[in-house]
Amino acid sequence: MFGCCGVQGFSGSVPPMQQRVWVLAAALTVCGALGCVQRAVLLPVLEPIYVDFARDMTKSTGPGAVVDGAPPAPIASDEPAERYIMRPNDSTLEAFGGDLLTGSHKLEMKRWRAQFLRDISSPVNRPTGKFTLDINLTPNDNVPAYARDFIFDSIHYHLLEVQRFPHALFTGTIRPRGEGEEGYVFQGRAVVHGVERVIRFQINVEQKGDGYRLSTEFQLSRSAFDMRRKDSLEYVIYDDLRVVLDLVAHPENVTVETLSVPSR
Repeated sequence: MFGCCGVQGFSGSVPPMQQRVWVLAAALTVCGALGCVQRAVLLPVLEPIYVDFARDMTKSTGPGAVVDGAPPAPIASDEPAERYIMRPNDSTLEAFGGDLLTGSHKLEMKRWRAQFLRDISSPVNRPTGKFTLDINLTPNDNVPAYARDFIFDSIHYHLLEVQRFPHALFTGTIRPRGEGEEGYVFQGRAVVHGVERVIRFQINVEQKGDGYRLSTEFQLSRSAFDMRRKDSLEYVIYDDLRVVLDLVAHPENVTVETLSVPSR
C-alpha cells in the first residue's frame, strides 16, 4: 500500500447495468472527440441521459452515521482518566467505496493517531470515555508514479482534496448502550473535507489483555461532507462510504525517573 491510503480494486464480471453506464460514458467520450458541430448536436442529448441514469444508481441509501440536528453527546467528564493508545501496526482502518465504471475500491489508511481516555469512575469491564481519531490523508512523498493512477488521483485530489484538507478528525464519547442493551455507542463530531457533522454509530468494546479492542462498521455519505468531483464523473461515484475500524488500544506506559539533586 502506498501513501496514507492504499487503493485496491475488485475485478469480476460486469453487470448489465454497469455495461449500460460504460456505453453511455463511451458515447460521451466519442462525442467529446468529434468536431464542434457534431459535439454541439450530440452532447446535449447524451449527457442528460447519462447524468440522470448514473445519479439515480449512485445516490445515498440513507443518512448513515450522520445525525442531522442532534447535539453531540457530552464529552467524558473532567475526572482522572486512563489513557489508551492505538497504533497502525496492530490495528486496521479501512474505507470502502466505488463507482459504476470501475467497481469497488478499498482504502487502507496507515497514517493516523487514536486514543481512548477511560473515565476512572467507569467499570473496567464496561468503560465510558473519550475517543479521538486523527487521520492524515496526505500521500507520502515517496509514492511512485505508477501508483498514482486515475483512481488514486480521483480519491486524493478530487474527492478528499488533501491539499486543502489534509486531516480527518473524529472525536466524541463512547458509552454503554441503555439498560439491558448490549454493546456501546459512539456519539460526537466528525470533521471531514473541512465539514463538521454530528455522527453516531454502534461500536463494540472488548477487554483485550490489559487494554481494549474497539471495532465497528458504519456508513458515511460523501455528500454530507461535500466530497464531490467538479465534473460529470461525480454522478458515477457511489455516495455511500463504508468505514471499518478494528483498533487495539494499549495502556499508555509512563516512565517516571527520580532525579537526584546535587548537594551544595
